[in-house]
Amino acid sequence: MRPITFCIATAKNEKDYVSLLLRSLMDNTQYNIHEFLIFVDSDNQNSFEALQEFKKKIPNLKIYRNQDEYPVGGQRNISVMFASAANEVVCYLQSDMVVSENFDIYLNESLKSEDEILCFTRIEPPLHPASPEKIVMDFGLHPTEFAYDKFMKFASTVLEENRPNTLGHFAPFAVFKNTWVNVLGGFDTQFRCSREDSDVIMRLNLNNIKMVQTWKGMVYHFTCVSSRGHEWFKQDKSKESELTANMQVLADREELKRFIRKWGFFGHDPRPVYDISCFVHIDGIVNFNVLKFIEPFCGTLIIDDAHIAEHLRQQCQFDSDYYGNVRWKYSLSHWNNVKYLFNPTDWNTRIQHKSECTVTNGAVIKLNYSALQELQSQETRMFFENIHTIVDQYEVGEYQLGGITLNIINKVDKISSLKKNGNLNLLLTDRQFIFE
Repeated sequence: MRPITFCIATAKNEKDYVSLLLRSLMDNTQYNIHEFLIFVDSDNQNSFEALQEFKKKIPNLKIYRNQDEYPVGGQRNISVMFASAANEVVCYLQSDMVVSENFDIYLNESLKSEDEILCFTRIEPPLHPASPEKIVMDFGLHPTEFAYDKFMKFASTVLEENRPNTLGHFAPFAVFKNTWVNVLGGFDTQFRCSREDSDVIMRLNLNNIKMVQTWKGMVYHFTCVSSRGHEWFKQDKSKESELTANMQVLADREELKRFIRKWGFFGHDPRPVYDISCFVHIDGIVNFNVLKFIEPFCGTLIIDDAHIAEHLRQQCQFDSDYYGNVRWKYSLSHWNNVKYLFNPTDWNTRIQHKSECTVTNGAVIKLNYSALQELQSQETRMFFENIHTIVDQYEVGEYQLGGITLNIINKVDKISSLKKNGNLNLLLTDRQFIFE
């Protein structure tokens, strides 16, 4: 048996969940030879004290307790746990999961090399639509009502089907520590509330790391406890749960924009990424939503009206920061102190005021604002949504596309620079993360 480091993050309202997860790990793994790291990010139920009791039973259980009033967040604490692991193989489990029988055996059988990342099959209650990579079956919506024995029996029947491995990536997952830390560089922390997994899939593809799903190792997943609250599915949900769910939707909208700024589109198969500038001459009354639509598709947005440029910059910065801060209950002062850890956008560089376009590299789009009012037309929207592909397909030169001038000065594909997240060392040296 190859020793594994199991990494678990837990937060408010999750004491019953993480306790059930640890019970299942004790029942279904050779837990005496493995390491268990738990990151208590926030706590309102004395979860830390409950975990101290588990330490009496699990010899290699180690805990880090965040005593700051503000959570660190999963995009950071997962990489902190992986980097702190004593073993070469690490496995991330969400605290609202329950593992099936012989979980560690099937992990070791299925994860064969550093060129792979292994995901486990989720069995979930019917709270989300069915999909090919998971099994929908209700064994309970809360740990206090969970049908433990029935779930274990059901998982054994799935095992008897001997389903072959398939392809896919999602939590829970296992990977070699070296692959996560030195090849991928962990999660890109600019994705504070979502899309970090999609970003990892892009980088897995760029690094030719195979994404394998095993149907032998299974988990029951209560779903969305961390992101939406433990009663998110109830019609008469609490005001706090409803606010969390609404903020998650708004924050996710901003995460999608971040993804497009980085990759040029939303998807999971990498495409060429180019330096693209857009120069807009303001020749009418501005609808800022129109400018905010095109902004993510351009590396630099240049506007020849100083007041419009400044106001757009303020709006984009507010949208980018505010919903994530409300979602995680970050005060403005705390955010200003820690935002450097989250790969923040430099809005002064991204949105500029210039009376003339002086760009001499990459590709340059020039147009009047009045031409943007045609964004309602499919043709104009498709131009911006596919601009990186258009630049990739066109030769160097100048083109007139309706009211838009596209000048391709030179073409340098930046995709290889995106293979690895570059700020992992910064995250690890931010503070002392000692698991004990």
